[in-house]
Amino acid sequence: MRSKLMFLAAALAIPATHLHARAPVASSDWVLDVPAIAEIGSTITVCAEGPANEFGLFMASLGQGPLQSKKYGTIELDFPLLTSFVFLFDGNGDFCFDVDVDIDPSIVGVTVYAQFLTCDPFPGLSNQDSTTIAIEEACRIDDSIGSNFNGTDIDPGKHVWFNAVVDVKDLAEAPAVMQFRGGAVSFTADGIDYVVALPDAVIVVSDTATEASTYFDAARNEWQTFVPAGYDGNIFLTGVAFEAAGGLPGGINPVDWSGTFVSDTAGVTLQWKWAAAVYCSFSDDLNAIGVKPIDGSNDNPYANSDHAGTPENFKDEVTGGARGGGGSNFTGSYSGTSKVTFDC
Repeated sequence: MRSKLMFLAAALAIPATHLHARAPVASSDWVLDVPAIAEIGSTITVCAEGPANEFGLFMASLGQGPLQSKKYGTIELDFPLLTSFVFLFDGNGDFCFDVDVDIDPSIVGVTVYAQFLTCDPFPGLSNQDSTTIAIEEACRIDDSIGSNFNGTDIDPGKHVWFNAVVDVKDLAEAPAVMQFRGGAVSFTADGIDYVVALPDAVIVVSDTATEASTYFDAARNEWQTFVPAGYDGNIFLTGVAFEAAGGLPGGINPVDWSGTFVSDTAGVTLQWKWAAAVYCSFSDDLNAIGVKPIDGSNDNPYANSDHAGTPENFKDEVTGGARGGGGSNFTGSYSGTSKVTFDC
């Protein structure tokens, strides 16, 4: 048994001299203190109370709906695993750790697990416990806007830059998080049905940001935009470049943009709309195109009059088609506006 635990100690980088025989701590002396509920994007504090100056093992995992479970040795946790490490109770027998809850509407719970590491009695682990923290349900609203392309044909090999903006209204205080999930643009041209998947998006209205910014997280396929609190105007929502490999005719109608808006900030209203412009060439690296995060020149990395969503590094490549006429119309003309209010 000792050799097995020595292997565990080595794998977890615990000095073997600190693992010694001891009787299990009485259950009345063992406390795993966690909150009952958490919010998406929040930080939760988990505490354990146990034997002073003893080692323990801590794990946390994010549960994603529907709830599933995965076994790590003798441990069952909702997966994927978020963090795992060995800790040391302080001289008072206390240990606390902060866990960040991802900004992801699929998360339905956070499971935390803690145990003591002992050599004896068998199996060398005593007083293990786990608790699942429920995630506060966010409000989800499906919405769509239908519009059309202008009459200009799109030549083979050119790119359609689909982009959308949102104006946040009735926000009582910052910080606040709004999300866009599962979006798509769909249309039919020359008898062929097209569905263009849109990256997800997270917009954070921040009380600490001094300048707007937007970044594309390729691993998550997600635009992340941060806006200073107090900004009033259009914010880049999401965008994707679609290569018209075989060309597209002008006058496509309808062109439908749809997706799900998510927020746990009650009372906030989002006014959103979309556009599309054609570019002769574009980049596969969405961080290389230089998307302007908000309208205007204040608190903006691009101090010009371009619309939010303009791909600043490719403006010389814009041409007519989709919903744009080329020239200085870098996003294309906007569709009608739709309003989404989070009142659930």
